[in-house]
Amino acid sequence: DVLGSDFLRTARAKGLSSRQSLFRHGLRVAILPMATFFAYSFGLLITGAPFTETIFGWNGMGSWFITAVQSNDINAVSAVIAFSAVLVLLSGLLADIAVAALDPRVRLR
Repeated sequence: DVLGSDFLRTARAKGLSSRQSLFRHGLRVAILPMATFFAYSFGLLITGAPFTETIFGWNGMGSWFITAVQSNDINAVSAVIAFSAVLVLLSGLLADIAVAALDPRVRLR
C-alpha cells in the first residue's frame, strides 16, 4: 500500500534512491499500524496469562487469579482485574504516544 504512494514517487523523482526513499519516508508511514497493533497485543497478552499459565502449569499472576476466583477471594480478583485494566490502558496510551512520535501529522494536545 505504501510502496505505490505519491510521496515515495516524489522522493524518487527528487533524486533519492528507491532504498533511501523507502527507509526515510515509507518506513515511518508503514510502521504506524504495526506500533498500534503490537501495543494493544501486549495488553491482550497480559490479560490472556491465566489461560496460558493454566495450560502449561506455570505459577504466576494468572494462576493466582484462578485460585482467587475458585476460593471467592474478592479482593484478589479485584486487584488482578484492576492491574490488568491499568496495563491495557497504559499499552493503549503508549501506542498513541508512539504513533504521535512517528507520524508528524498527529498532534498531542
